[in-house]
Amino acid sequence: MLCTELPERDFVELIYKVVGAGTTMMSELKNGDPVELLGPLGEGFSLENQGGNHLLVAGGIGLVPLYTLAEKLCQRGDSVRLLMGGRTRDDILAITEFERLGVETYVSTDDGSLGEQGLVTAVLSRMLNSFADASVYACGPVPMLAAVRTICHAADVNLQVSLEALMACGIGACLGCVVPSKDHSEKQPDYLCTCKQGPVFDAEALAALVNEVFT
Repeated sequence: MLCTELPERDFVELIYKVVGAGTTMMSELKNGDPVELLGPLGEGFSLENQGGNHLLVAGGIGLVPLYTLAEKLCQRGDSVRLLMGGRTRDDILAITEFERLGVETYVSTDDGSLGEQGLVTAVLSRMLNSFADASVYACGPVPMLAAVRTICHAADVNLQVSLEALMACGIGACLGCVVPSKDHSEKQPDYLCTCKQGPVFDAEALAALVNEVFT
């Protein structure tokens, strides 16, 4: 399905989950409260396969960065499909926003409370059987990303992933958001800075996805 033309807008929307002190403070903001934003930072998705098929794989709040990607792909007139997974229906967010763009959406939940029952990776495997030439982009929990990487690697499909990390400075100075690269070892440490070299990486560059070792 080809995406529809995008409407113009002059505002920014933030979607977040309240999990700690910072997001609690955000949830208590009121209309008119001033906030400071630093950005854009780091490296985003590389738009490939123009005119081709694109599969966006999201887990929970990982849906958010894939929306702006979908917008860009829609602007090119590409065919975009969203595969959204969560534990329950409460983890499924903003699907209608994608549908308004004209994106085909497929929802799966672990408990079957919304969409089909099962893991989003099962949906991805089926989709790649039909769209073997697709480009795949993913954001979500690291174990999910590792499973997506395994599927894409076996299918010889390129995968870009967007990582979540605690970012203190946002410019690569504090090193609080580093992740091990695939070449990392105790004898020769090799880290990648999520806020500067990411948050989007080629999946094959990350130790946690290639080795499926999660911390």
